[in-house]
Amino acid sequence: MRMTLLSKSALGCLILCACFHVLANDVPFRAWLIDADDLATLDVDEINRQHVQQLILSIQQAPDAQQVVDVKRYQESGISIWYWIEVARDAELATSHPEWMASIQGHPEWRRFHANFPKERDHQMVKVFPWVPIFYRGAFEAQASKVQKLLKTWPASKGVFLNDLQGAPSACGCGHPLCRWTTDYGPKKTAEVLGHDTPARFVQQIQKAFPHLECIPVWTSECEAHDKDGWCAGVGCYGGACWREWSKQLEPLSKQCARLGALLTYKDLGRDLDHYNETAGWVSSAISSFQTEMKRYDRSSVEARRLITVLQGWEVSREELAAQIRQSTQSGSGGYVIAKTPVLSQWEPRLVSLDVLRQSQLETR
Repeated sequence: MRMTLLSKSALGCLILCACFHVLANDVPFRAWLIDADDLATLDVDEINRQHVQQLILSIQQAPDAQQVVDVKRYQESGISIWYWIEVARDAELATSHPEWMASIQGHPEWRRFHANFPKERDHQMVKVFPWVPIFYRGAFEAQASKVQKLLKTWPASKGVFLNDLQGAPSACGCGHPLCRWTTDYGPKKTAEVLGHDTPARFVQQIQKAFPHLECIPVWTSECEAHDKDGWCAGVGCYGGACWREWSKQLEPLSKQCARLGALLTYKDLGRDLDHYNETAGWVSSAISSFQTEMKRYDRSSVEARRLITVLQGWEVSREELAAQIRQSTQSGSGGYVIAKTPVLSQWEPRLVSLDVLRQSQLETR
């Protein structure tokens, strides 16, 4: 008897539906994010006392023999192992391929944080070091290759968190660390720019290579209306392109993945403001933005239960951590990750000669 084959889109829908069924019946996510180098120093009994169900290892290179042993030891003890990979923030790739780095060509407000940085000349560009976003074709391919090589070298796991699939912070020029909707806001292009569905296609490529691995992209929110006179330095970001482009990029990604990470490291991102009535109050505000801001632009909202929040566990007090967990839980999120190791968002301006960029492009070809 001849069987009818499902189309790729139909098969994808079935897989996603199955993921949502699991999501609806699953227990809330409870995890620690640690540097892979710290794995050997952890105490399994302490992890169990803290009701941690998953360990997420931030990996940047192939494991050594002891790390392989440690991963398997934790898995045998009943603790799920996941991986965390920094995608766009890549100093090695930024140095070897400056043409793939994000640039700053728009608003000059970022200079208030870098008052002594020289003015670029006609033969120069200001690049956002070390951010190499996947929205450039060459960077997309290089970053996807990096992720796949890393996952092949580490023991099999439940899944992977892919951080920084957006543009670079402050690439529009306003200076806001949450402004990540673009790679460059100006006429000079040093690489081929890809479309709004780029993050979704990136995750799809990783899922195709590792079909039994859950890929959870980690996303940040954008600015808020009250930021105009502060972080945005008078630039009308909230009513401008930021959220509109943010929603265009997020919608196809949210249709690709059952669960998404929400990077809510509130102090590191400058969100420990008096504007909020409670400690870490921005956490709940950011979670709600995945619904309200998507609806504002007639996009499908992302329910809070689909979000796994990434909370700041470094350089915070016990009370501040408890406040973050409370905000995440009360907002109805699908669980949280306590980042014990810093998730870096910092950047610095770099002057790069256009001649260097053109030469790098030629060598890549």
